[in-house]
Amino acid sequence: MTATAQRSRREFAGPAEQRSFRRRLAILSLLHIRPRSRRELIASLDEQGLLANDILVDPLTDPHIANQFQNDLKALNACNCIVRADRHTNIYHWHNSPFGLSLDAAQLNGLVILLTSFGQPPHPDLAALLDYLRTSLPAEQQRQLPTPTFSIQV
Repeated sequence: MTATAQRSRREFAGPAEQRSFRRRLAILSLLHIRPRSRRELIASLDEQGLLANDILVDPLTDPHIANQFQNDLKALNACNCIVRADRHTNIYHWHNSPFGLSLDAAQLNGLVILLTSFGQPPHPDLAALLDYLRTSLPAEQQRQLPTPTFSIQV
């Protein structure tokens, strides 16, 4: 297929293709902020009107929506956007987001332990690393962290 034909095909994509594209972007934007459960992702997609479902059917239990969601994840992974669910918590995480740092619950707890483990200021290099990690997190995750008990001496 020529580049012109491919461009024309994209420009004239039907409503179903456009909704699929917007739904996949919405999944990525939600996971960029923080990891989320399937329930949270589906509910948000439903609120945004991005699901092709019967209004009378609960989108969380609709097998068509479950299939649609799995197809979206497969499409995102095929585009090298690695979205996986933790097997124990069933929380979805975008593993290779190019937009910044986002930690899962265990990683965030580990950072909290590091931030609260020092009674005195840690080595300046470690303090700089911890400060970098804190400021690289999305605002929602930053609010979950304790106030640092040390300051970086320059």
